[in-house]
Amino acid sequence: MVYANNIITHKQNSHLIAIEPDGSFSCQIPLIHPQDVLVRILKINKSVYLEPGETTFEFIDFSKYATPRKFRKKQEQKSLFMGGVAKINSDLLAMDSISYFDYYKIQKKILNMTGDTYKAYCLEIMNKENKVLENFTQNNQVSKKALQIKKMQIQYNAYTNILSFNRYRNQAYCKKHKIPRNQREIPLKEKIFKPTFYDFIKNNPNIKKPISVVSGNAYNRLINKLRFSKSIRRYSIEKKQHEVVVFDSITKKNKTINASVLKDLVTGKILNFKTFDDFQKFISDNFKNCYNLQDDFATEIMFAQSKF
Repeated sequence: MVYANNIITHKQNSHLIAIEPDGSFSCQIPLIHPQDVLVRILKINKSVYLEPGETTFEFIDFSKYATPRKFRKKQEQKSLFMGGVAKINSDLLAMDSISYFDYYKIQKKILNMTGDTYKAYCLEIMNKENKVLENFTQNNQVSKKALQIKKMQIQYNAYTNILSFNRYRNQAYCKKHKIPRNQREIPLKEKIFKPTFYDFIKNNPNIKKPISVVSGNAYNRLINKLRFSKSIRRYSIEKKQHEVVVFDSITKKNKTINASVLKDLVTGKILNFKTFDDFQKFISDNFKNCYNLQDDFATEIMFAQSKF
């Protein structure tokens, strides 16, 4: 099976591939930009970088997958590539073990960490990965495009981990207290951070640029975390489904609709939105204040995803 993420729709397109008796297989994957795709075969997940209009050939050596990544002592060449992006794939594969964030390790620590200490922890890992990457490129010939992709992946994965603080904290709490997965409410409040917390987003201009899409799933996951951050959607539903009168900007008339009463979790004030545009402005202002994102590629992607 081959899975390709669509950054515009935020959906994943799957392609079931038939394997021939000799072990070969082929497929065509519709893409709108260069990106990585996930190949899942014989319980092995692997990433392959593809570009529109290019044909990529890969020879997979399954014997090299016997050792889990965390136990590998050196970079292992598990595939051989041919085609226009062969060098990029070979370089990315050689650098794939430069990834040191350990989810299971952080689960044991996160309940004793503040948002700031967790953020510092993630950025420290990012800096370590960048240093290892720099050392690797000094001793190996790496294509400029592969290096550019890997640098963005390191950054965006670190940012996504930081933005996952509440989620990982909730998961650790549920595991510690043996709370079942189907229990929605837990006695642990989510943290809402001030705009200064997100300086790492504000200080990275590439997030606002189309070039980021070549980092593939790393950018896709980051956009999702930015879009649904509690600091952006910092409201709670105080009352469900009651009738309110709003002004319809299209018909220029008042109309009665069913709506919910929303409460700002930061100020404690009730949010009265007379139109949907008012609600959108509330979200847009939060994007600008927290991330310094406004009328750029990242916000356009989020807007497009909201339509699907």
